Amino acid sequence: MGDPQSWNKYAYVRNNPLKYIDPEGEKARVIIETDEKNKKGKITINATIALWTSSRTGVSKEDTQKAAKEYKKNIESAWSGTYEQQGIKYEVSTTVDIQVYGSEQEATDSNAQNVLKVMEVGGHSGINPASIFGGPDTGELALDAGIRKSEAAHEFTHLLGVNNRETGSYLSNKYGAQRALTATAYDYGWAFGGAINEHRESSRPNSYCCPYPGMRITTRTGQPRSHTSTRELGAPYNLGYGGDWWR
Repeated sequence: MGDPQSWNKYAYVRNNPLKYIDPEGEKARVIIETDEKNKKGKITINATIALWTSSRTGVSKEDTQKAAKEYKKNIESAWSGTYEQQGIKYEVSTTVDIQVYGSEQEATDSNAQNVLKVMEVGGHSGINPASIFGGPDTGELALDAGIRKSEAAHEFTHLLGVNNRETGSYLSNKYGAQRALTATAYDYGWAFGGAINEHRESSRPNSYCCPYPGMRITTRTGQPRSHTSTRELGAPYNLGYGGDWWR
């Protein structure tokens, strides 16, 4: 009560989000809503991407700005649709805010969730996870990734915590010749399946049990309730021995 600043959603930056930042960073914010009575739900994805390039790539700022529009269109189109899990049909929508900066330092200083270098046409595209100590996810996008085999949308799968597939017609398939052009039910499941399960489980009411004097055990019983939750997803950490630490 003695600290009114703690009441608002910008308390973590003392009500000054332009000056202060969250050092942990966010890669993609996902809001899940469920209407248990009508068996409907919404999944809303929001992400920010800062683009930069260098003189070595031969890519101009004008080219980068054009590519930014193509990336945005490709990602938002590919990651919008419907997905059903455990009898609930979800409407999925995605919004990405993509801005162009003059250097890597400017892009990093923008506090965007993801900082990506734009490479030449046909160049490499890939995503690197953030440091375990915080900061943005980083990586590269080819200049034509927004129009070439849904490459920009494919790389966005990694910002949602999904690793490459090597077979099957999925958006997450790393081979463009086999890749689906939009997210499939499998892609949605890999990206959000676990989060949806956690979301619904956390909505169930608590039940308290005391099998022994002085012992208190909390469990969840009953049916899931209508609920809204928010979580952050990011590229999986590569632990260096063939396993990934999923986020």
